Amino acid sequence: MRMENENNASQIITDSNQQQTSEEFIKQIYSWFEQFRMWGPSAEYVTSSLFSLLGMQQGCTVFDLGCGCGANTLVLAKAGATVYAMDVYEPGLELLHTYAKQEGVDDRITTQCLSMDAISEIAEQCGKADIIWSEGAIYNVGFENGLTLWRQLLKEKGWVVVSETCWLTDAPPEEAKAFWDASYPHVRSIYECVQVGEKCGYKCRGTFILPSSAWEAYSAPQRPMIEKHRALHRENKESEFSAEFLEGAAEEIRIFDKYMDAFGYVFFLFRLL
Repeated sequence: MRMENENNASQIITDSNQQQTSEEFIKQIYSWFEQFRMWGPSAEYVTSSLFSLLGMQQGCTVFDLGCGCGANTLVLAKAGATVYAMDVYEPGLELLHTYAKQEGVDDRITTQCLSMDAISEIAEQCGKADIIWSEGAIYNVGFENGLTLWRQLLKEKGWVVVSETCWLTDAPPEEAKAFWDASYPHVRSIYECVQVGEKCGYKCRGTFILPSSAWEAYSAPQRPMIEKHRALHRENKESEFSAEFLEGAAEEIRIFDKYMDAFGYVFFLFRLL
């Protein structure tokens, strides 16, 4: 269960009870991820290696969109970038400030509580970027929509480095397909994502499949927490997470464990034409 953008996690619901349920679920998502340093599958060495491939100068401007608590922001800052980290969840940005001070890179990071599609506000407050970076978050606004909008925020010949869930097989297993159709029905193949990027005015300079070890690093700390709160429910004790929420978190982990060869996050290195 990846950290959701609050603006997109809420659906348009007319019934007040349903709206309350939706808001409670969103609150649980945020509370859940505040326990962990990693809010999505990622790997520090992947972020740093891909950044180095771009050959950018020290101090280049990076917009980290949908940064969460800033795991990737810290890597970029330590690599020498000047990073504007943006997310809609203010407590996550506050955590990032804490981590940045601990890592000694707080002078290279500026946080903004902005949605990744707030183009006018981002441009007004942050200017334009040499690189837009977004790991595991573009699904909140849609892959094609995000790439189209972000063109306006890039300097000439700027880069977009983005990861997106992709099918890694031409014949996805039915159970995996049903899972993604229910949660994110726009999963494409790598080739299809490259085509979308080129349609949006970019040239794809490379792709990279996030290794399964990164997914395990993301799910490993969640497994004992899921069991801990399941036990609380079995013992009729209070838990801040509903049984339905815990089952959803466990199901995501189960699906990846079973079908890790069928889908995964893929990084795309797009350069503005």
